[in-house]
This record gives sequence, C-alpha cells and structure tokens, in this order.
Amino acid sequence: MLGNVRANRAESVLARAVADVKAHRRAPLDISDMIALQNDFFDGFAERVLPRMIRLARTHLDKYPEFRGQQKSLNRLLERLENWDYVVSKKSDSTLIYSVWVTELKKTLLRGLFPDPEERETHAFSYSSETFLANLIVRWEQGHDFDNAVCELDSRKDCMYNLIFALAESWKFIVSALGEDVVLSSCFMLLERLGVWISAPIDVPTPAAEHDAAATAVSPGAAGLGTELLRFSPT
Repeated sequence: MLGNVRANRAESVLARAVADVKAHRRAPLDISDMIALQNDFFDGFAERVLPRMIRLARTHLDKYPEFRGQQKSLNRLLERLENWDYVVSKKSDSTLIYSVWVTELKKTLLRGLFPDPEERETHAFSYSSETFLANLIVRWEQGHDFDNAVCELDSRKDCMYNLIFALAESWKFIVSALGEDVVLSSCFMLLERLGVWISAPIDVPTPAAEHDAAATAVSPGAAGLGTELLRFSPT
C-alpha cells in the first residue's frame, strides 16, 4: 500500500513541475526547486492512514462505555485532525495530535511482540512499524482483522478498542504534559516543553473528571515524541 512515500511524493512534485514547464506555465526547474523539494515536509504516510483512522474512530467511538465520558474531547481532537494539511510543522497543533495518536497506537499493537517498554518504544518509531500499521488499518477499513492477535489489550482482542484507547491515551498525554489546571486552548505550551514550538491553539475545554484521570497518566513516550518531532520539523 505505502511503497516509499517519500520517493512517491518527490516523483509527484517533480512530475507536476515538469508538466507545468512543458505547458509553459512556469520557468524551467533550477536549484531553487531542488532546495524546495528537500524542504518539503508533507507527510505522505499521514495522508494515507489518518483519514482511515479518523473514519474508524468516529464509527466505533460510541461502542465502548469506557470512553463515553471523553467523547466530546476525543471528537474535538478528531475535528482538528480532519482539517490538517499533512505538513509536519512545529507550528501545527494537528502535527502534535497525529504524532501522539499514531505513536500510542503502534505501542499498543506492539505490546505482545515487544514486552520490554524501551524496546517497544524503539520499534514504534521505526519505518517498519509504519508498514505494519498501514496494512492493519487498510484491513480494518475493509471490515477485516478486527480480532487480530496483536490487538490483545486489557484481556480483550479488539482492534477498534486499541484505536480508541490510543486516542484516549493521546488526550491524557497532552493534558498531563500541560498540567492539571491548563486546558488544551494553551496547547502550544506542550510543544515548548518538548523543545518544539507551536502557535495555533486547540480550543478544547477540559472537564474536571478527565483532568483527574489524566494527571496520573503521563505517556512514557514524551521524550521520544519530542525527538521525533524535532527530527522531522522544518522550522
């Protein structure tokens, strides 16, 4: 499904540019075009998997009583993601939400394969884990593999539970990093603490009950997420 998303992106950008040159819509390619291509931070993987993740989450969110108290917050996160242009940036709140969610999902799915938390964290940030996740998501959207063995979590084997659980863990991580008394409207503070800056706020009120639960649920992937965002962010 994925192939080499970076190579595919470069090929697509260059093909459009060459077509524009042939049609006399732009000047011939030069060094500035190559520099721009090197600094293109469009996330092709996110473009392919995130819409599927959002559709699946919206379809199955009502299914689990455990998350009903968080539905408003989780739906607001999904709304932010639906408006993302898939450009990775320190100034994008959607970059943050997506990065946390996809990482938390990979970590839940890798629990059985890598019981050691540090080893699991390492594999969650690997390129091979992206192919692994993408193939599963396509199968889920087709209505298959909902009970895949890798989805065993909390004594149940339900892949959609994993998907919603990872989204809820993302909410908890963001709130925990911000502090118990800080709402998501100040989301930029989280990225500043991780060494990443963001200017666009997320306007999501935080119910007190969710604050209480989130205060004790700091994700072990905080440092890794900060490093990953810094590694791929252009500014």
